Amino acid sequence: KASASGLVPEVLHHAVPTRDVTEQTGVFGGLVIFAQVLDAITTLVGIDLLGFTEEVFLSRLIIESTAQLPLTDFLGTTWLFVVVKSVLVVGIVTMVARTEDASRGEQWLLLGVAFVAGFGPGLNNLGLQLQA
Repeated sequence: KASASGLVPEVLHHAVPTRDVTEQTGVFGGLVIFAQVLDAITTLVGIDLLGFTEEVFLSRLIIESTAQLPLTDFLGTTWLFVVVKSVLVVGIVTMVARTEDASRGEQWLLLGVAFVAGFGPGLNNLGLQLQA
């Protein structure tokens, strides 16, 4: 017989990345999340604090849409970009960890691509900000 107290952990297990994700991806999953969040935070600093502009169309679309929200004066124009990027990367790492159709090598390759896609731009942003 199912109870409400048993339902909550079951829902959370499927909705929130748990230990199985870290067991499957190891330190590399954390590095992927770090790289993507580094890119997001350095983008926020560059745009909201240093006056830079975003070159990537989809990122620029999110940032420009956020500028129309009433929280812009308080949070800046890039906060939603950071939230969206963070949620997406956690979702990607979780999906890769829970994919049973891909081999271990394919999982590492997907995580490697996600790492480079965040770490490269993040380092580029840092370099530009240090020159500013």
